[in-house]
Amino acid sequence: MIPWPFFGLQADVTVFNGVLHSYGRYAIGDLLVLGMLLRLRLLPRFCALFHTLNSADAQFFGKLNSLDVNGSMILRVLIGDSLWFLLGIWALTVLVFSYILFVFERDARDELPTHAMSHFSSCLFLTVTTMTTVGYGNAYPITRLGRASAVLSCFVAVVLFAVTINWVINKLSLNTNEVYFQHLFDFCLIFVEFQARARGGRQ
Repeated sequence: MIPWPFFGLQADVTVFNGVLHSYGRYAIGDLLVLGMLLRLRLLPRFCALFHTLNSADAQFFGKLNSLDVNGSMILRVLIGDSLWFLLGIWALTVLVFSYILFVFERDARDELPTHAMSHFSSCLFLTVTTMTTVGYGNAYPITRLGRASAVLSCFVAVVLFAVTINWVINKLSLNTNEVYFQHLFDFCLIFVEFQARARGGRQ
């Protein structure tokens, strides 16, 4: 497994799988690699460091307006402005959960040689269908840790869908000036139509 942080460490962790009625054996190195993937949660804040709002001028201007320009605000601005950043978060999340499923499910091929989840492409397919709430049912995890990771991907997908829907709403919604212009223009059309009817009634 790559990356391998601790050379020479040989140990296994066993977890009982109720479906297979056997114990799944996982190398401690594989689990440590999955633990290292938790560091990816710092990636959005790392990207926020290179945003223009992270400059000293932005911090000073924020203090003048009694606004704390922190990493959370910069992250929200970055997600709201950049579609590619949002799509990158989706792609990275799908790949990470697919890899986690692959690690937990690949040893099941000894019990079920035809088990589809022992291939990374099948794990990728399952993750996409699970996170998009499609769920065909032709591919499914059979180990206890694999099922736990699939459930966790569902909860993460709920958050990502909420962020994506909010992005779409913000892009499709009219700002204050546009709404004011629309109401003013509609009022002008009604006024012109009223004048035309009034002139027609006099004739």
